[in-house]
Amino acid sequence: MARSNSKNETTTLKFRTIVKTFAISLVVAVVGLGLVHQHNLHHELADVGKRLDAETRAVEEKIRQSTRVEATLKSPVQLARRAAELNLGLVPIQATQRLFLARNPLPIAAPLATSTTPDTSPHAVTPALATVPTR
Repeated sequence: MARSNSKNETTTLKFRTIVKTFAISLVVAVVGLGLVHQHNLHHELADVGKRLDAETRAVEEKIRQSTRVEATLKSPVQLARRAAELNLGLVPIQATQRLFLARNPLPIAAPLATSTTPDTSPHAVTPALATVPTR
């Protein structure tokens, strides 16, 4: 059995082999570039997310600060100070100035008896059909 020495033999490269190798290397290169591009997009997305989180925190802090300022300005002490400062002449309401309306009104009472001749003048006063309870 004679063996041939493959190191010394001349081989011919086939065009098909060269095209296959080039196509496979091109596919590997394109896939690698796609992965690198996708990686860069992920990093950009993370940067945008961090920036939006920072902006959100800044806006939330502004809202909290505005709420504190509003609460301070609406406080009774601050309102009384501003009323005195501007000489508005405001005083606390008296008990006789309060009007309370009942949540469940009383049933409507029967109309009061009136005269048999109706008054057709424009200034005629009609009797009230119901009264508003006060506390």
